[in-house]
Amino acid sequence: MHTARDVYRFLDAARQHGEDLFRPRAALATLTRSFGSTFRRPGSRMLVGGGGQVIRGLSGGCPEADIVTQAREVIASGQSRLVRYDRDYGMDALLELGCGGGLEVQIEPVADRAGLAFLDEIAAAWAARRSGFLATLVASGGQCLQPAPRRLLWLDGARIDQLGTLYNRAAVADLARRALAQAPVAHVDAVLGGSACTWLFEAIRPQVQLLIVGANAVADAVARLARWLEWSVVQVDPRDKPAGDGPPQKDSADGVTRLHGGPGQVAGMAAFDAGTYALVMNYRLELDVEFAAALLRTPLAYLGMLGSRKRSQAVFERLLPEFGEGGLAGRLYTPAGLDIGSEDPEEIAVSLVAQIRAVAAGKSGGHLHASVQPIHLQRAVEFSGAASGLGGT
Repeated sequence: MHTARDVYRFLDAARQHGEDLFRPRAALATLTRSFGSTFRRPGSRMLVGGGGQVIRGLSGGCPEADIVTQAREVIASGQSRLVRYDRDYGMDALLELGCGGGLEVQIEPVADRAGLAFLDEIAAAWAARRSGFLATLVASGGQCLQPAPRRLLWLDGARIDQLGTLYNRAAVADLARRALAQAPVAHVDAVLGGSACTWLFEAIRPQVQLLIVGANAVADAVARLARWLEWSVVQVDPRDKPAGDGPPQKDSADGVTRLHGGPGQVAGMAAFDAGTYALVMNYRLELDVEFAAALLRTPLAYLGMLGSRKRSQAVFERLLPEFGEGGLAGRLYTPAGLDIGSEDPEEIAVSLVAQIRAVAAGKSGGHLHASVQPIHLQRAVEFSGAASGLGGT
């Protein structure tokens, strides 16, 4: 799946349904390929239970009803199938999809909860901030695999390996890395070991990690919104720690890790990497500058600081001697946030989180109607290539 939020909520919903979901079995529908603009992107998944329960959705339109019908047939037969929705396959995509695109969906039978183990492994990888990829063999020799597709989950080596003797794992891994260098999701037609094959490659990258320095209404609102997106959130209270408090703990109610400490401790409060973003909002200029300097010495991707333009200029001037313009450009955002007319804490939180999301996606955060670029299509690529590799291990 293309977002941690999707995976976590998908699995939570599956747990809530319990074993009844898999009686007699369920069907997993995966969007493997899209054409033009579509409601969801490749890597999105939908689960249809034996009793007709539906978890998540794929199209937002009429094809979804047909996907459910097809899924029930897959449940009955125990055989996977590949279904396409566009004009050439008996459906007017412009009318039915509502956004002018087409879909290719793989539907596979799932016998029990263990059939979703690959999603559990991906969720665990996100929690541990590990990277890798999921390779799904959609078709081999032009035929949909039976009774279900096979997967290779790679996290510093093969974590789940269902390829058997079909394809060389090193060749598959090399093909996945080349394809995913272009986009986080790739539909690939290739030749491996002399056999034509079709793959869906999905990058597994650590979810956004957000560190918020501040204990105030805006900081709290940002933490709530970020957790709703399933981001990993650490909130730092720079005030003196109240006497009698125990060690820092993760708040079990909302999933936010709350810590006390100053600029000298902040660099040790998270495992900083290129997927880490930080916001500083204490409303005390000198303290904020100290926190900013400490954070900029880490490899974080983004540092946002609230304040007026005059205050932001003062921050920039204080940080410039140590980091230089090159060290601040592309990482320091002050005043932080997108210009959406925010006033209250919740609106400001939307502005800040939206900017972080835009930076993470390499976007400007402008109006969609003013852009001529595809909205979603650029997030997935069609990649065709040949790779050498003999069948077997």
